[in-house]
Amino acid sequence: MIENEQPMCTMYGVCTKTPDGKRTLNCYANHPPKKIDPIAYANLTAFCPEMLEMYGTDELCCKEDQIADLVSQLQTPKGIISRCPSCWYNFRQSFCEFTCSPYQAHFLKVAKFYPPVNETSPKVVESVDFYVTKRHAQGSFDSCKNVVMGATNSFALDVLCGGWGALRCNPQRWYGYMGSTSNGYAPFDIYYRFQDPEYGNITAAPDGYYKEVTEYDIYDDSSTTDEDISSTSEDSDSSTTEDSDSSTTEDSESSTTEDSIVPSTPGEEIPLPEDKNRIIPYDGDTYPCNKSPQVREIHSVSSPLID
Repeated sequence: MIENEQPMCTMYGVCTKTPDGKRTLNCYANHPPKKIDPIAYANLTAFCPEMLEMYGTDELCCKEDQIADLVSQLQTPKGIISRCPSCWYNFRQSFCEFTCSPYQAHFLKVAKFYPPVNETSPKVVESVDFYVTKRHAQGSFDSCKNVVMGATNSFALDVLCGGWGALRCNPQRWYGYMGSTSNGYAPFDIYYRFQDPEYGNITAAPDGYYKEVTEYDIYDDSSTTDEDISSTSEDSDSSTTEDSDSSTTEDSESSTTEDSIVPSTPGEEIPLPEDKNRIIPYDGDTYPCNKSPQVREIHSVSSPLID
């Protein structure tokens, strides 16, 4: 938990969708957290109870629409990794904080805005930098790397690390895949910036960063599809995935495109606003797979960050 700092938001609410209507985009914010609706708070409790208990407030950096998106996006990973409670805890905590933390502006910075359609358009986030400690990234990865999906008897990271698969996955590649819009779930590109006071800083950029590899370590461009993911999830209802895939009809897509407040073609970039909130990397405690998340014990780092 960040202490002795002013609560402040980087994003707040869903502004619009991409011109193709497939991804929701958040509005830029530079204001304190706001009180959320009681129903939305109850929905958030189902996936982020620890965060809500820690902060002890219903004034957060998210609105009802963002919470609905978060709950929907966490359903598939839940079916894949929830058999290891610690892995599931570590995984969802970072997404809970990313979406709703009242101290969001201290570890989440806008990297790029969509060019505005007109002078009155709100600022729409196109990509962000998410500052995370190396300790947290390594601990989360270590807790999930050996989780096996019962339905297929294969490793969860064969799905959740995209084309790298479990064998070649490491924290950088895992976070790089999770932060890439190519995975079908990330609303915009997320650049995970691992911060380490002793060894320096490392960036886990979305997929493209990892295409420059040796011939013996090649990223599989036929990366996991939504269909592949849904077929390996034990607890996820396959019809849910099918419904979500088909929910965007041709009519709604055309309507979204017409109403979109981001351009369908590149335009002039707008400068980033001055940011006076100092960077404090997210450093949530993580737990190994044989430990209960309820045991307040910092996970020790043993394996290297990079292969």
